[in-house]
Amino acid sequence: TKKEPSTSSLHTKYTNYDQKIREYAQSLAASSSSGLPPLTMVDVSAGFDALGNPGSLYASDGLHLSSAGYDLWDRWVVSALSDTSSVEWRAAPSLKPSPRPTSGP
Repeated sequence: TKKEPSTSSLHTKYTNYDQKIREYAQSLAASSSSGLPPLTMVDVSAGFDALGNPGSLYASDGLHLSSAGYDLWDRWVVSALSDTSSVEWRAAPSLKPSPRPTSGP
């Protein structure tokens, strides 16, 4: 989960929920005989936190992502999907959104 600016009263619950998912993914991996984790937790919260979770990554409602936020999210998802060996994938701030092209005259 990501800690949206408009849901600050729920951030502790988000953290607890993420921990439960993390533990579940780890337990599935421990009992898997295939050598690959059957579930990977993708932790985008760590990436947003590392960037300071700026308001610019959210739409004006403070809940949904802005185009810059979705650009970042997309980069993280592509990276997470390419890593099939991890039980937990953490978003890295080094995968920052690229500047959007501006339309010329």
